[in-house]
Amino acid sequence: MLRTVLGHDYGDDVIRPIHFASKTLSSAERNYSQVQKEALAVIYGVQYFSKYLTGRKFTLITDNKALVTLFGEDKAVPMLSLARLQRWSLILSNFDYSLKYKKGTQIPVADALSRLPLSNDKTFDDTVYYLGFKELGLTANTIINTNRIIISDDLKEQILKLLHDEHPGIVRMKALARSYVWFPGIDKEIENYVKSCSACQAQSNNAQESLLTYWPQTSYPFQRIHIDYAEYDKKNLFIICDAFSKWIEVEVVSSTDSKSTIQCLERFFSNFGFPETCVSDNGPQLVSKEMVDFMENNSITMVNSPPYHPKSNGAAERAVQVVKRHLEKQEGEKEKYSSFKQRVTSLLHVYRNTPHSVTGKSPAEMIFKFTPKIKLGKLKQVDPVKDKVTKYQEYQRKHVNQNRSINYYQVNEKVWVRSVRGEKVKWFPGHIVKIMSPYTYTVETEHQSRLVHADHLKKFEVRKSTRVSRPPPRFSF
Repeated sequence: MLRTVLGHDYGDDVIRPIHFASKTLSSAERNYSQVQKEALAVIYGVQYFSKYLTGRKFTLITDNKALVTLFGEDKAVPMLSLARLQRWSLILSNFDYSLKYKKGTQIPVADALSRLPLSNDKTFDDTVYYLGFKELGLTANTIINTNRIIISDDLKEQILKLLHDEHPGIVRMKALARSYVWFPGIDKEIENYVKSCSACQAQSNNAQESLLTYWPQTSYPFQRIHIDYAEYDKKNLFIICDAFSKWIEVEVVSSTDSKSTIQCLERFFSNFGFPETCVSDNGPQLVSKEMVDFMENNSITMVNSPPYHPKSNGAAERAVQVVKRHLEKQEGEKEKYSSFKQRVTSLLHVYRNTPHSVTGKSPAEMIFKFTPKIKLGKLKQVDPVKDKVTKYQEYQRKHVNQNRSINYYQVNEKVWVRSVRGEKVKWFPGHIVKIMSPYTYTVETEHQSRLVHADHLKKFEVRKSTRVSRPPPRFSF
């Protein structure tokens, strides 16, 4: 340990101490020779008390006789001495001093400072706190920064644990810390602590939604269809939507089992032919063995959207919304319809012959390549709409995706999986088993293995080490 005392000489060998200073040696300084350590103590004292010594004649007293030869005011540093000693000599040349030797027993005040540290003392690196030194104070033997107790490195983990009692969020945890404690980088430590807390991750809110994307564009009508079931006024509706023309087909059915579903699809296919792809959700009648066999026998690729993620089958969901909204608008004048089926037929007639906002053409015109005759007369002739669709999608993508991002996951990567069946815990830990598409993954949890959309996944945060950047050591003047 380095120790130094600034005193005032009252004469008759009476010296009154004015200021005390001491510091522990760094790991590099501990490797210095004894002479270099003694010289370092001199340099430390002169620089520490420089504001009192600059421009004054003063006396340096040391208990190491070799320093009188090295740093005496009328002595020159030997040319073959260490460069470190030569630099220190240049520092002392800025002061007007005289160097005297006294035995250690004659300067007990400075020597006593080295006896104070205990074996378990912690080194307090004041360079970390340099920028805020004006706000440091001492209250009840505790160092404080304004009204917050300064915490040493060995107590950080315990303080963070106390702050996170009952698992408050980042904002509330920071607010609590700002009332009681402080240490360098406390905000980063709190953020890292909360993000790596398993209990907090399991109950956190929904993950950020994935980037807006689209199904591949189709080249002709009924190349890909989207199907779904809806219920209105206690009636079951089987809805089919064509991805190319936006054509909607509605069947009022008494049963929603696989047999009724297949019969509806057979009638639809008899009119428009077999599609290449059929997209549906995971309803039991749509993933049954009978349905799978029916699709395979007709060379139709069946694509099931991830459970509890209706956005993946957005075309069908939009068609359901359109049908229900039209039926709701008919409620005020339903007396002009003889039956519910007539209501459905009427709304489909209007919808199919109205230009769609995406294609710019009516679904009927897109399919039949001519403008069907309606009460308002003929519509415009068919022309290519692919560029118009692409332009509209790019417009949507630009405005929706500007605040979104997508996380890509690798096989065997540990993730959090959103609970979707009313469990008390919102997120379960799991890992990626298979990558189905950029937005869908097969994930295995402690309960089961299932298909999950990227919107229902989030990264499994692992606590990271934080390192406080420290300013270069400065000397107080």
